Amino acid sequence: MLFLLLASALVSPQTATGEALFYRQWQLPIAGQVKLGPLYNAGSCAACHINNGRGQPPIDGQSDPSFVLRFSIAPQNEAQRMGLALEEYASVADPRYGRQLQDKAIDGVGEGRLLVEYRDKPYKLDDGEVVILHRPVYSLDNLKKGPLHNNVQISARIAQPLHGIGLLAAIRDEDILSAEDPRDKNKDGVSGRANLVRDVVSGKTVLGRFGWKATQPNLRQQVAAAFAQDIGISSSLLPQTGQGCNDDSADCLATNSKPANAEKIEISDDELRLTTQFVSRFRAYQSGAGMKFGTERIGEKLFSETGCISCHRESYKITIKDADGKAKAGTIYPYSDFLLHDMGAGLADHRPVAQASGWEWRTQPLWGIGNAEEINGNKFFLHDGRARTITEAILWHGGEARRARAKFSALSKMQRLALVEFVRGL
Repeated sequence: MLFLLLASALVSPQTATGEALFYRQWQLPIAGQVKLGPLYNAGSCAACHINNGRGQPPIDGQSDPSFVLRFSIAPQNEAQRMGLALEEYASVADPRYGRQLQDKAIDGVGEGRLLVEYRDKPYKLDDGEVVILHRPVYSLDNLKKGPLHNNVQISARIAQPLHGIGLLAAIRDEDILSAEDPRDKNKDGVSGRANLVRDVVSGKTVLGRFGWKATQPNLRQQVAAAFAQDIGISSSLLPQTGQGCNDDSADCLATNSKPANAEKIEISDDELRLTTQFVSRFRAYQSGAGMKFGTERIGEKLFSETGCISCHRESYKITIKDADGKAKAGTIYPYSDFLLHDMGAGLADHRPVAQASGWEWRTQPLWGIGNAEEINGNKFFLHDGRARTITEAILWHGGEARRARAKFSALSKMQRLALVEFVRGL
């Protein structure tokens, strides 16, 4: 069965309530109803994922809800070390600003303002062509609660594209884990490993697969985390984080009147389920396997020969349920192994999360990458949007990908164009 048939099975029928929740512009509380904030980055899910596509970094000094800064610090005491060891949380929050800078608030004053400056970093290819890379330098202005912790770890993120995300959720854990090679036994320079994270419902340590560092185990928890961190809406999965406050942030807690129910949640399990169900049905953008000709065929061969395929695994067999509840089997082509890889100093954020180090990132699925600009005009790649072209994104790769980058650099100009054209067609 072709991939596009699988995608169409997920598209219809859409859940009207889930769609409404995804696009809803959340407002201040009225008579105890679900509310926004008190601190937040976006007023809706759709604000970060315009047309279900990827986010973008700040442009011309203007903030963008699809771009956030994550914070954490190294554990400062035995209790925090134990909390990390027991996986009660994936990182230790900054004591004043929590785990994410939230630049908006219901009182009109957010935690601060992010500034970004790009510095040119020339990269000379083997044939002498020079590609200008753009290294972001971040700074913060007007921090409302005083300075960040002395040893704060900061990492930037753009919103992930959502197309085909329900299909990714259907990949079996064992198919992802089968590609692990943490000690590089095959000596190919690639040593992918899984990020094992906590499922907050079961309390078990399980495979992480969603997010830039594979920090969420399933789509429901990913959606709950987005409600909590980005919009400030609590759920039964994340009842405290959703308040948008840290335990020691007295000014935030004073502003925030808790929900009336004893569980202190603001969105019901049913609403969370319907939102997750709606998100899982976004169709995937992909030209399809076995339909490449000419230049793309040459590019596909080079994609394999340079070693890109070592991390960007082509396909998986999955089984999903169609609109009638019948199981259907098929193959998807996301081009990712969903494992963590050391990507080198150039991309390192030095911020560990769960079992992912500050040098590691989950392999980003490549499908639909050529549709990025068509979807919502955002053609920014890598975790922080620093790359404006596919070529730039490749040249930022280091660490386990340094051999593949070197082989790409050694290609002729026509060969590089063919490889990029292949990736653009995924």
